[in-house]
Amino acid sequence: MQDIVNQELAVGNMVVFNPPKYKGLVTGTVVGFGPKMIKVKYTASWVRNYVNEQWVNWDTTNVYPKDVMKVDEQLAFIHTLSN
Repeated sequence: MQDIVNQELAVGNMVVFNPPKYKGLVTGTVVGFGPKMIKVKYTASWVRNYVNEQWVNWDTTNVYPKDVMKVDEQLAFIHTLSN
């Protein structure tokens, strides 16, 4: 499967996308593929989920390939450290 700029996607790739119910881009990790959509796990401060009897601040969502872009993991890491 390919992203919006025709880069090949694989499980474990870091991507940027606009999650549901939020205006803005976040980074996430590809965790799986469906027939038409990509499953992405992302972390955000506004997300609260109850998983295995614990509250966590990550979520997963399905997005279309045209709505994600693969990013260089080193640049994303530097961006994460700067925030």
